[in-house]
Amino acid sequence: MRYINKELPVFKEKGEAIVYRFLTEAYVEGCHYEGLDYANFRKPEYRKEFDSLLRKEQYNLCCYCMRNVSSSAITLEHIIPRSCNEENYKYYRTNFRVLHDHVVLNDLFKTAPLKPQAELTHYPHIVAYANLVVSCNGISEENSRECCMCSGPRGNEKNVPLMLLPNCLEQVGYIKNGKMYSINGDNNR
Repeated sequence: MRYINKELPVFKEKGEAIVYRFLTEAYVEGCHYEGLDYANFRKPEYRKEFDSLLRKEQYNLCCYCMRNVSSSAITLEHIIPRSCNEENYKYYRTNFRVLHDHVVLNDLFKTAPLKPQAELTHYPHIVAYANLVVSCNGISEENSRECCMCSGPRGNEKNVPLMLLPNCLEQVGYIKNGKMYSINGDNNR
C-alpha cells in the first residue's frame, strides 16, 4: 500500500479550490447552505476535476489494492463515511492527523457562515479533499467478477485508512488477487 500525502500543496490547493467553489455555490448569502451533500458534489463539473486530480495524486493507483486505475472505472471513496456518528468521527480525528487538521462533520459545518478560502482550514467531511481517495472497481484482468473489496459498499462501517499512515508500506502486504494482509499481524489499529 502506498502512502497518500493529502498535504502536498500541488494537489491540496487544487482540491480545496474545487471544494470551495462548491461551497460558494451552495451557500445562501448570510444564512446557510442548501444542497451541501454528496449528491450535488457528484455533478460533472466537480466530479470530473476531482477524478483527474485524485488519480494524479495517487499515481493512477487504487488506494487499497494498488491496481492501475488510469483508464478504469473508479469510486470516490470517503475515508470518513458519508453518514458518520460522533464516536466514529472521534476515531478518525484522533488517529489520522490530516483528518484532524482539515475535516469536520458536515452537520457541524453547515450551520457556520462561509469564510474566505484563505481562512478556511476545515471542510465538511462529505466533500473534503482530505477525506476523498480513489479506489478501483475490484475487478481484475484475470477475473471478470469482483475479487477484492476495494469498491465494496461498506456503508457507515469504520474503515482503517492505512493509506494515510506514512509507514503503511511496512504494514501491508498483498496476495495475487489483490487482497491485503497485515505484515505485523495487527489488524486492530
